[in-house]
Amino acid sequence: MSGRATRLTSLADVAARAGVSITTASRVLSGSRHPVAEATRAKVMAAASELDFEPNLLARGLVMQRTHIVGVLVHDLRDEFYARIVRGIEDVAFANGFSVVVCETDREPDKEIAYVRRLRSQRVDAIIYAGSSAADADKQDEIVEQLRRVESAGAVLLRLAPHATVEPDVSYSTHEGFGLLVDHLVELGHTEFAYVGAPAALNSTKVARHALAEVLFRNGIEFRADRMIPGDGTRAAGGEAAKQLVEDGLPVTAVLAATDHAAAGLMEGFGALGVDVPSDVSVVGFGDLTFAHDVGLTTVHVPLTDVGDTAMKRCIWYLGGGARARRDNLPLDLVVRRSCGPAPTR
Repeated sequence: MSGRATRLTSLADVAARAGVSITTASRVLSGSRHPVAEATRAKVMAAASELDFEPNLLARGLVMQRTHIVGVLVHDLRDEFYARIVRGIEDVAFANGFSVVVCETDREPDKEIAYVRRLRSQRVDAIIYAGSSAADADKQDEIVEQLRRVESAGAVLLRLAPHATVEPDVSYSTHEGFGLLVDHLVELGHTEFAYVGAPAALNSTKVARHALAEVLFRNGIEFRADRMIPGDGTRAAGGEAAKQLVEDGLPVTAVLAATDHAAAGLMEGFGALGVDVPSDVSVVGFGDLTFAHDVGLTTVHVPLTDVGDTAMKRCIWYLGGGARARRDNLPLDLVVRRSCGPAPTR
């Protein structure tokens, strides 16, 4: 087996096979409006097909000032929450000739900054923020500066989650979601709540706490900071929260979780400690991921694939010169399952 690399088919190869000039071959394959005889066009297309020719998008991008590459920043692609969003982005991107580069930040500000710099150096047409940036005071200014440079270079920046003091472009209302959950629990007679959150440093966590406080206040229920249990949104965090609540004498009748993962961990943790869900305590999540149905979790359905779909369509619109639109909030739905029941009598 030869160790020599196989040379990619070039535009010159196609032109030679078709018996035309490189200029003519370029006009045909680029979709130029310059008139070319149908017979000549057919010969060029046949030659390109025979040689399995793919245009050099990087070279074309240098000429057209567009690379047709979109970068997507997520916390963890293994999480179904982000995977669904990326799927929505990719479906629209592929149908419109764009390639998608997915970058996992692991919620680390330094890694996030490095990825934004890298995407900027690759001259991507757009960056879609699918996960909120860490609100680390020492890193926030640098992150914002890097994003400003992305936009100054002509790329589109589109946010799907709160970032610093900027609202998302396409998202859903956390306030609406908590409203659906709390209203349902209040109807069941619950007045004592705990909340198991995501990492405190995330902007999205701060938004969630503020939204929950407003929803509880609307229902005449005190927002108690001592019942706000920090976590990282995982099942393990939910399990630890269940243990803590039981050790405290289970002072609440309902627990809201920032994610379905944490909610599932709460259900497992309570079960292992002999606390019945929902007879002793009700549990709700946020997201409606696939496993939520399997464990009987009451949650809020977030149309994650539609979020990605809408975001990519907006990117294409902006890249085409379309005017910036106001925030697009996709509707949420309450999905009631067996993890909720009437408030128990203590």
